[in-house]
Amino acid sequence: MSNLTERDKRIKGVMEPFEDRFNEIKMTLGDIQEVTEYLIGCMEEKPLAELKFEGRDDLTRLLIELKDKINKLDTVYYQTGLSLRYEIQKNERGVECIHYLD
Repeated sequence: MSNLTERDKRIKGVMEPFEDRFNEIKMTLGDIQEVTEYLIGCMEEKPLAELKFEGRDDLTRLLIELKDKINKLDTVYYQTGLSLRYEIQKNERGVECIHYLD
């Protein structure tokens, strides 16, 4: 039984440095999901160019924030030893989108 306890201590010692990074990843993913859902909701009503024409520059700011959050996530993944691969592609409406690679 003590072997299990020692093993648990070793595992905990290995995992502790990564816990903060994993929590940061989860929080950043939550932020990305929230911003993405809002943007998709707005763009389901009208294309982004039309929304910008109506003075919805807040959407442009949100898109920039979204790219920043994804860059932050990529950095945290890299620091944790994980890999996040993505590329920027234009969708059928010509809007730049993030495409995650396998």
